[in-house]
Amino acid sequence: MHGASSSTQFRYGGAVLAIFVATLFRIWLDSRVEGAGLAVFFIAVVIAGWYGGVGPFILAFILSLVSFSVFFPKPAEAAQDSPARVLIGLGAFFFVGLATALLSESVRAAQQRARAQAEEAIRQREKLRTTLSCIGEAVIVTDISGRLTMMNPVAERLTGWSAEQAAGRPIQEVFRISDEWTGEAVDSLVDRVLGYRNPASAVRQLLLESRDGKLRPIDYSAAPIEHQTGNTQGVVLIFRDVTQRRQAEQALRDADRRKDEFLALLAHELRNPLAPIGNALQILEMAEDNKEVTSSARQMMQRQFEHLVRLVDDLLDVSRIARGKIELRPERTSLGAVLERAVEAARPLIDSRKHELTFQLPEHPLGLYVDPVRLAQVVTNLLTNAAKYMEEGGEIVVSAHVEGDDLILSVRDTGIGIPAKMLPQVFEMFMQVEQGRTRAHGGLGIGLTLVKSIVQMHGGHVEARSNGPGEGSEFIIRLPRGTAPEAEAAQPASQLSANVRPRNILLVDDNVDAADTLASLLRARQHDVVTAFSGPAALDLAEQIQPEVVILDLGMPEMDGCEVAEELRARDEGEELVLVALTGWGGMEDRQRTAAAGFDYHFVKPAKLEEIEFAISQGRRNQPAEASP
Repeated sequence: MHGASSSTQFRYGGAVLAIFVATLFRIWLDSRVEGAGLAVFFIAVVIAGWYGGVGPFILAFILSLVSFSVFFPKPAEAAQDSPARVLIGLGAFFFVGLATALLSESVRAAQQRARAQAEEAIRQREKLRTTLSCIGEAVIVTDISGRLTMMNPVAERLTGWSAEQAAGRPIQEVFRISDEWTGEAVDSLVDRVLGYRNPASAVRQLLLESRDGKLRPIDYSAAPIEHQTGNTQGVVLIFRDVTQRRQAEQALRDADRRKDEFLALLAHELRNPLAPIGNALQILEMAEDNKEVTSSARQMMQRQFEHLVRLVDDLLDVSRIARGKIELRPERTSLGAVLERAVEAARPLIDSRKHELTFQLPEHPLGLYVDPVRLAQVVTNLLTNAAKYMEEGGEIVVSAHVEGDDLILSVRDTGIGIPAKMLPQVFEMFMQVEQGRTRAHGGLGIGLTLVKSIVQMHGGHVEARSNGPGEGSEFIIRLPRGTAPEAEAAQPASQLSANVRPRNILLVDDNVDAADTLASLLRARQHDVVTAFSGPAALDLAEQIQPEVVILDLGMPEMDGCEVAEELRARDEGEELVLVALTGWGGMEDRQRTAAAGFDYHFVKPAKLEEIEFAISQGRRNQPAEASP
């Protein structure tokens, strides 16, 4: 407002000043020239109209007439012009000045509009530049001729051109793309968008070549930039680096392939022990009187059964570790005790393939505070891997030493080795160094995943080394030894089970075969066992026989094991009952659920008879046992 007021005062003041100067000039001129008339005032009025506009022109016109009449009156005898001629002259004077003022205002308005449009364009351009700089995708803007006018920082990084360097260059020079499969150069979508005035997207997989020659896969699209008038002003290209997406897609494809291979391997590995078990059943049926044959068949069935249990346990362990459902149970132990347990599990395979197993250990015992079962599982997996992936008569060396507070444990073999490109991947789920159906050594590809996970849970790390195919391999574990106070050694369950007094037991399982076989084993240990195959039947029998111990399956129809346990606990005699959960569900949440339902112990099928008898001998406890994995 203040600026507009000052401008108005300046324009009208200028008109007054112009007439004042014209009056002085006319006075000076009259002293030298006669008959100057209104010419001087005409010039002053036109100048006032040109620079001031219509209002200042009218003021100047009136002031010029007043000044002329006051300061330069003509004597009556000199007034020879007719009134019509005077009016025509004044009219011409007025309309010429008015036309000049109107033309001036029109020019000035046009200049203001142009200035406003230019300022608005600058503001919009800066706004667009700011917006583009905040966008995570690359953006390039071209004019109607396909020459680059703007690009954001992401586009600068991907193309290798700065906005200043690229400005004015043809889009094909800055945005160089080629077909990912054929390598042939591909034209951008700019010409198509300018021709059809419609957005377009790339339908092929393309590579963008940056200024330094680096290639990267991209997706991109283009759209016309249209003015309010409907005319196309240029094209905007939006593109993005899809390298990470391609890598993720490839990783998903690899994972899917490994999953399919794993399922095929799982079916294969499960059929392997099932076939000899089926054969052994037929042998037992045909050779009932041949004790040597039947004894051999039973031993073989036991081995294959244990193999199946290990397969299932490994699968469950991988799932639990992935979901964070496994808790370590560290205790004081020694490296020798861990290795003894591991070698005992792996020895049959090592001996069957005639391998030589040697140890390079410190002379003095190495104390550890670890989960001995899980650490033994780690060493067992490494030993069985070494035994499987090595020709008969190979060598396995287990060595250990201490560095500071850490145990360094190594398992080295002379087997098939590991290609260098596979070393970073050997600990991934379902990964197999040997691929496809021609694999000769079996396995599900989860053993090393377990090794890495369990070692990391102990605060350590594991590393795989190999000089390549045929050069053997070495797995090195670095593990904190840990410290803990002295603790009393627990009496083994196998010793306690020999002294268990007979109990009155109710066994409940909807799997009739499972219930009957376990009942037979418990009866062989002099226990009095009654079986039920549903929750309601179990409640009725419990009221009749008043059992001391109830062994319950969880997943039963009608009533599950937890519901039965809660009902039994609610009865008057329920406080004295020993409740044992025997189930296929072994996750931490399952154990918490059975504890809440009132169970004293929780075992995962197939549980050892000694463990069940150990629980029976211990009687009631506040929390479920974790004796079974």
